Amino acid sequence: MKVWAARLVLGLSILAGSSAGAFSIWGNPTLNSVLINFTGSYLAGIRRTAAVSILGLVGLLILVQVGLLVLSFLKPHRFNNIINKAQNLAQQKIWFFGLGIIFTFGTLIAGQFSIPADYVEDPLQRIFLQLNQPVFLWLSFISLEGLVGVLIFSGRIKQLKSPDVYRAGLVFLVLFSLIFGLIQMGYGFKNINLQKYNFELTGFPVLGYQVILACTFAALGLLLEEWLYKHWGTSKWVAPRLKDIVVATVLFLTAFMVWKGIPLTENTFIDQQRPPNYEYYPNSDALLYDRTAHSLLAIGEFQTYLGDYDPSVALRPALVFFQTVLHRIAGLGYEEIINLQLAVFSLLPVLLYFLGGSLHSRASGLLAAVLIILRERNALLLGGVITGVNSKLLMSEIPTMMGIILFLIFFIQWVKRPAERTILPLLSGGVLGMTMLIRQEVGIIFPFVAVGAALYFHKRLGSLLKNLALVGFGILLVITPWFYRNWHKTGLVYLNRPGNQSYLITDTLELDPEQIKPEDSFLLTDDQAYVWERMPLIRSVFNVTQPSPGSTYQKSLILNPGLDKADGLDSTLDLLLNHFTNQLIQSVVYLPSNPLVLDLDYLSKMSTGKLDRYYGGLFYSPEAYVKTLPYWWGDWDGRIPSQSILAVSLTLTLISLGISGVWREQGWIVSIPLLALLAHILIFTWIRFSGGRYLQEVDWITGLFYSIGLVELIRCGLRWLGNLPARSDKVSGVLPPLPKFFYRKFALSVIPVGLFVLGASIPVVEYLTPNLYPEVALDQKTARLLDFEKSPFLDQERRLLTDFIDQGGQVVYARALYPRYFEPGESFYDVRLTVWGGLERDQETRTEFYLTGTKVLWGVLFREKPPVIFPHGSDVVAIGCEVGGSFDTVVVVIYSEDGDQVEAVLWRDGALEDISGCPLER
Repeated sequence: MKVWAARLVLGLSILAGSSAGAFSIWGNPTLNSVLINFTGSYLAGIRRTAAVSILGLVGLLILVQVGLLVLSFLKPHRFNNIINKAQNLAQQKIWFFGLGIIFTFGTLIAGQFSIPADYVEDPLQRIFLQLNQPVFLWLSFISLEGLVGVLIFSGRIKQLKSPDVYRAGLVFLVLFSLIFGLIQMGYGFKNINLQKYNFELTGFPVLGYQVILACTFAALGLLLEEWLYKHWGTSKWVAPRLKDIVVATVLFLTAFMVWKGIPLTENTFIDQQRPPNYEYYPNSDALLYDRTAHSLLAIGEFQTYLGDYDPSVALRPALVFFQTVLHRIAGLGYEEIINLQLAVFSLLPVLLYFLGGSLHSRASGLLAAVLIILRERNALLLGGVITGVNSKLLMSEIPTMMGIILFLIFFIQWVKRPAERTILPLLSGGVLGMTMLIRQEVGIIFPFVAVGAALYFHKRLGSLLKNLALVGFGILLVITPWFYRNWHKTGLVYLNRPGNQSYLITDTLELDPEQIKPEDSFLLTDDQAYVWERMPLIRSVFNVTQPSPGSTYQKSLILNPGLDKADGLDSTLDLLLNHFTNQLIQSVVYLPSNPLVLDLDYLSKMSTGKLDRYYGGLFYSPEAYVKTLPYWWGDWDGRIPSQSILAVSLTLTLISLGISGVWREQGWIVSIPLLALLAHILIFTWIRFSGGRYLQEVDWITGLFYSIGLVELIRCGLRWLGNLPARSDKVSGVLPPLPKFFYRKFALSVIPVGLFVLGASIPVVEYLTPNLYPEVALDQKTARLLDFEKSPFLDQERRLLTDFIDQGGQVVYARALYPRYFEPGESFYDVRLTVWGGLERDQETRTEFYLTGTKVLWGVLFREKPPVIFPHGSDVVAIGCEVGGSFDTVVVVIYSEDGDQVEAVLWRDGALEDISGCPLER
């Protein structure tokens, strides 16, 4: 039977190889003629030689296979002996088994060279890959044959447990059918989605070689853990808690040092360095949060100036409170606080390590933690290429991610041992409540994970409901003080802003998709155009209407031609499915999605020392990687390109293995993180914000199961090689006990009080922080400037300014933030036009700054030269006219740090005598 099976395999392989070689030589004469036309190219000659060499290798392999096939008929007993000897070697010699695995995987990787042929930009490289595509695919085919043969001959395939294989196969079929089925139905990301419905492009990637590096660490960790168990199994020095402390410390320090070493780069959320200070300042949403923190520091008010809400509205109160603490400790500048924030965010891989250990094993947690460190490194390097959030931005996504992970740790630990850990539901609720004070949408996770807990406790519903009530009580303890603060100040009950943005859901239900109009279809302003370099674009100018009646200004925008056509959204359901599919795909494709193409061009540049210039180093740089795939560019059609199908299928396989592995260890607990992911996807589908940074808060969940799947494979491989005896099918180990404090009865009273104090500390600090810029101080400053002889103004200037104030001019005493000098035509993108007000200034030379004090305004000083002195965070008195939220400034008086000495006086260009009152004329 074995002989006939071998004959069949050899016959099929010979037939496929002969067909592949024949097609490469004669099947595509157009490609052959094109390659010959590159007669003047040195690399073309190399490729022709390489093609002949490859075909020669194929011919040699086919001759060997023909010889074996002939031998099987002429000398069947000798052929049978060869099969038996190969089988004995595979079973008895680990080195032979290992070499077989390495060879087959090597040829399998070689077979992937041809897959991205159609997407390679260099014409010589593309033609070379297309010519040899059949041959490469044949090599991939025989490698799969060899892999199966080695596993069968070694007998190690029997070690695979059928339930694990079936379970993983079922999960894979569900995921594969769901993703590719929705894609085939036409749902997902499309160019036109981006303009009207808040679709974001894919988040930061993880590269293939980084996964190999992380797997190496995980394998070494498994071997070290096994060695310690054998030799020091009873020693207190290798106790589980001590091992966790050591690993957590190493992960924290590694994350901090790796991330700290990468410099800041300007992007959507950091403006470029500008005169006079040449400092980095936050931008877009980050600017909203940071200036709210500065408002608390300066005037003792949580105040996010939005223009369309009550001044007392404060976005992301817990995030703002955190940033306020950082500024209080380190200083008022962006770069002053960023390393302190980075130290806090470096706990992210530590939390992921503990969550991985709770779900599966320490090795899984370690692998997931290393991957998140490497992914964040990519995020910092790609900050100017991909619109996403990294650890050096003053944004809400990473702290929200950390809050969700910590909530899942507490929640899962309670589910695993409910009798011993009765305090954990309360703690998990407190953590989720605090996370809701960063992003209120995460509250949707609670009912979904409650369903997962119910699946696990289906026979103990009474205990389940009691503990779920404790989770809800913990949430209320933390968020109730903020509800009260908002009600006390505005008479409205809300968490983030009035209405709690419920209108986003109701608008979706009432939405009537219609033809997109050109004025609704702008992409980005000129200074952000680099993101869309692969999209055909045109430029146009629109009159943008401001909130003030009759106020308009012109803005140059980049558009996609043809956006006046219908987008194919026939119903609200279509729109929701587009958002859902977009998030589902992006939660997978950020993981390795492209084989590394190492061809002769790569090798030639390595030999000439140009590898770093063209490929970003020995391995693809993150920027080179994202340029080979469409997921980060505006011309992506929402589909998975052919060069990624196998890689994405492998990713889905590993995620399926991870889900299967957790199911084997923990049963229905596996549903808890999966339902958390689903909850987040669904709520952002309903509010029509999908992909990119909106998904970043939970897309690590697929990465965690991906890591668990890899550990399952690593453990299986180490067992096959005899280096990891199966001590137990349970890889998660014994749960370490909680500190004794958590078992004491008074903890149930102390912890609730602590949670309430934690939640109340945010609004309480608003009442305790003094207003540094009261109206009384404004009157004193104004009197010293206009009435005293020691004023920095001349007598004539004082008289003219006094007359100007009498005729409607205004005086503001405030802290001046983010001073920036702009040439005509320069601007930077902010999240809302209402933030800037209705003052036209884009085509003027001016200095802009944010004022928070007796008034909250954007100051604009029209002058030709940049200020010599204008420190960020300095005390100023500004005199000018308020115009729709902007402050058209006549003069700015800048004080020293002590607040008494005048450092500089900055005047508006033009004669002071020509200023008669508000509004000012230019």
